Amino acid sequence: MKKIISTLAIFICALIPAVMFTSCLDNDDEGKNQILTSNFVTYEGMRGGKPVFTYVNPKTQATVTLTGDLTDLKNVNEGDRCFLTYYLPAGIPDDAFTDSQIKIMQLVVALTARIEEGQAIQENDIPGLDLNLRTMYVNGYYLNLLATSYFGDKPEFKITYVPESIETGTAEIYIVFNAQTNDAARDLDVPASFNIAAIWNNPNVTAINVHLRNSNSALGRSPFLIKKAN
Repeated sequence: MKKIISTLAIFICALIPAVMFTSCLDNDDEGKNQILTSNFVTYEGMRGGKPVFTYVNPKTQATVTLTGDLTDLKNVNEGDRCFLTYYLPAGIPDDAFTDSQIKIMQLVVALTARIEEGQAIQENDIPGLDLNLRTMYVNGYYLNLLATSYFGDKPEFKITYVPESIETGTAEIYIVFNAQTNDAARDLDVPASFNIAAIWNNPNVTAINVHLRNSNSALGRSPFLIKKAN
């Protein structure tokens, strides 16, 4: 049976592992009366000396703008997709704002790849390394995932779709993760974000079925079905 995951449900589930991912950064007084959260966002550049990020809220489909407190961001370029962990001011409902000041706790540039045409692959024949999937969801036209994997260096993704599947309404997408597994190999976090606008914005597509090597049985077996919001 295919696992059905709505964009709303998986966004809510995403908050739990994402907070755990950076909760060690909190201390006794830091963030008191504030909300620690995280999101995949787009870095829009510096405005007024402050970094600005945006994302599309899957629940409201509204574009949310976040303005950070840091003045010097290194190794981040305008347009980069990032996994951002931050404090929101207290009292702001997650689905009821479109603009907020934030306190940045952690910023990681996400891995990405250009989606290409490909062929269907049997689940047991998907190449690459296992991903211990923690969350996967769509915001805007980006397919985002957070996982861990055992590797040492040079992580990279490949993402393909089956052109013939577009006509069925459910686009079949395959994600392959590769990296070097040398003496320095260990379990590392793998945030990734893919621009799938050509697929997601196609009026014939009502859902995507994502295939990957997932070792986290708690989330179920691949493939994962993500439906567009009604």
